[in-house]
Amino acid sequence: MACATSTAVVYPQSSNGLQSLIMNARTQLFELSMEGRQVDEAVASIFHSVLFHRSLGKFKYKQEGSYSVGTVGYQDVDCDFIDFTYVCCSSVHLDQTLKREISGFSEALRSTDSPGSGQISLEFFQKKKNRWPFQPECIPWEVWTVRLELIKLATEHERQICREKVGDLLTDKILYITEVMNRHDYLPKMPNQAELDFIFDTSYPDIQPYLFKLSFTTSSPSSTTMGIIYKNRVRYKYIREIGLPEYLSRAGTRDSQMLIAQARCGNIEPWNRYWEKDEGKKCDLCGDSIGSLEHLTRDCRETERGISIEEVVGGRVSERVIKWLRKLKKKREKMCNN
Repeated sequence: MACATSTAVVYPQSSNGLQSLIMNARTQLFELSMEGRQVDEAVASIFHSVLFHRSLGKFKYKQEGSYSVGTVGYQDVDCDFIDFTYVCCSSVHLDQTLKREISGFSEALRSTDSPGSGQISLEFFQKKKNRWPFQPECIPWEVWTVRLELIKLATEHERQICREKVGDLLTDKILYITEVMNRHDYLPKMPNQAELDFIFDTSYPDIQPYLFKLSFTTSSPSSTTMGIIYKNRVRYKYIREIGLPEYLSRAGTRDSQMLIAQARCGNIEPWNRYWEKDEGKKCDLCGDSIGSLEHLTRDCRETERGISIEEVVGGRVSERVIKWLRKLKKKREKMCNN
């Protein structure tokens, strides 16, 4: 049985000026495989988590340059087909917007003529004034994409295992989203009252998210995607099948939890760099082979090779694993500084 494979990729930003700003939008890509009935909840949990951090209370202006910001309510959501609970903004109208768009994607993905794979994106953008009579230009600054492959399971036992594994993987994803939100990355500057609609969506009565839109496509998986799915299926047989990962359910430092989450999501492996040619996917420490976790744990001459893939991605609390990941991180930081 293959179930709940996953990887996460962060695309780089170039610095070629405003003309290529669309290409410079921060882009996060999550790849997952799951049952069709789990699609709506999985995508909603990721996008709601992102929007929870990308929404503010309603602005109330007293005079130009002086304003107050209202509060944002929140609520817990329990999934029906995944062993997972997430937090979202308690906005009925925002929830309706997401459900409508995600439902359209889910229906297209699960239709009889669908290839069984596709992707849906949540794009944040800002508007820039144009000369009359042209409409304002929409400039994206952050894009979150979820790429899915549908699988079919034969027994109820397999479905139960899949419920738990998908929940396990989504826990990693939400933790990673939180890490990204805590970075000091670009956000549009707070506008004056006249330009509020150029940065925020003011159409919601109870909340004020940054301007965003959703779009989706369904297509046959590429050979690159299939290779990633296969390799991750091999890897994720090591993920625990029951309950919350130990590294999250036991006391630990935020740094150690982040290191394990990044390893489980595939973010420490150069071979996940889709935008690179073959040379750019090689190990950035030794350059001898493709930079996969298999190579880093077994063959790389620049790492301690007495550790297994199962130890790294198993989700258990291990000082040995944390020490190995910290050394790997320090080696890369040292190389970047040289």
